[in-house]
Amino acid sequence: MMGEHRQIFEDCRDIKKQPSWSKRRGALFGLGLGIAAIASLAWRTTTTEFGGRFDPETLSVGDLLRMFRETREYLSASGWREQDGTFVPRTAAERLGEPKASMPKPMGMRRYYTRVSKNNACGAGIRDVMHFTAVLPEVDVKYVMEALTNPGYTNWNPSLHGVMFRRHRRIPLDANLKDTFTLEELKVKGGYSHLEQSKDNIDVAAQVSELMVPKVVEKAAGRRYTSDYIAIRYDCKANRGFSIATSVGTEAVAKAAGVRKMQDLCLTSLMVAPDIGSNDTMIHIVSHFDPQVRTTVLQKAVHYAVGRSTRQFLQSLHKKALSVQNSGKHSFIGCH
Repeated sequence: MMGEHRQIFEDCRDIKKQPSWSKRRGALFGLGLGIAAIASLAWRTTTTEFGGRFDPETLSVGDLLRMFRETREYLSASGWREQDGTFVPRTAAERLGEPKASMPKPMGMRRYYTRVSKNNACGAGIRDVMHFTAVLPEVDVKYVMEALTNPGYTNWNPSLHGVMFRRHRRIPLDANLKDTFTLEELKVKGGYSHLEQSKDNIDVAAQVSELMVPKVVEKAAGRRYTSDYIAIRYDCKANRGFSIATSVGTEAVAKAAGVRKMQDLCLTSLMVAPDIGSNDTMIHIVSHFDPQVRTTVLQKAVHYAVGRSTRQFLQSLHKKALSVQNSGKHSFIGCH
C-alpha cells in the first residue's frame, strides 16, 4: 500500500530574500541537490546501510532508474509517468488562483511526503520521501534544462558555495558507476560539450560541491560537502528532461576532491516537462535521503529547512531560465 501523504501548499510569490551567508555562489550540474544541503549539518558520521538495492559495488544508472520506476512512493506518488525514456505529468499543474491580467504569474510550489517500507529505507532506516512539485511560469523547458545543466552558468544557485570537483562521462545505462569513476579515471579531465540524445547511453557527472551553511554552523562543524553521481537526459524532440542522482559509492569521488563524504543521498530525481495546456514548465523533485540527525524534533527542523532551501532554489532557477530564454541560447543541451 502506498504510504501516507502529508501535503503543504505554498505560494512562493512572497518568499523573502535568502540570508546572505556568503557572497560566493556555485552552479550545479544536473540537479538542485541543495534540497539536501541542510541534511549535512548533523555531526553524526554517514552510514553505508543502503540495503541490497543500493549496493555501491554494482550500482548503475539503469539500476537507479529501475528503482525509481518500481518504488511506488517515488514515481507513482509523484503524479508523473515514464514515456519514451523521459517522464511526463499525468495531469495539468494545480493552480493556486489566477493572477490579474496586469500581474505576472507567481511561481507555485507544493510539498508533500510519502513513506516507503522498511525494506526500502534509506541510510539508518529513513522511510520519508520528500516530494516538491512546481510550476515555472512563461519559460520553456529547454531553457530550464540549459540553466540546470550548462557548467558555464555560475553564481545563480543559492544552495551552494561552488562546485569543487567535476568529471563528466558518457556511459551505457548498465555501466557500473564505481568501476567507471575509479581514482585513476577521476584524474582524467575532459568529457562532453553537449548532452547525449541516445536512449542507450546517458551523461553522468561525478561531482563534489561545497554546501551553503550558516557561518555559525561552519565554525562549529567545519565546511560541508556533498559528493554525488548525477545522471541527466534531455530529449530535444519531446522537450522533456530529468536528472537522477545518488551519493551511493562516491567515496572515491570525495577522496579525489580531497574532502570527506558527509551525507547519504540514496536517490533524488528532478523531472522537467511542459505543463499541459500552457506555456509554463512543470518540475517535480523526489528526494530520499538520511538527514543524519538523532531526534524527531531535529528531523522536522531539517524538513522545514529543506523546504525553504528548495523554494529558494526553484525561484533562482526560474530567474536564471528566463534570462537564458531571453538570450535565446541553449548550446549545452545539444538541440538545433
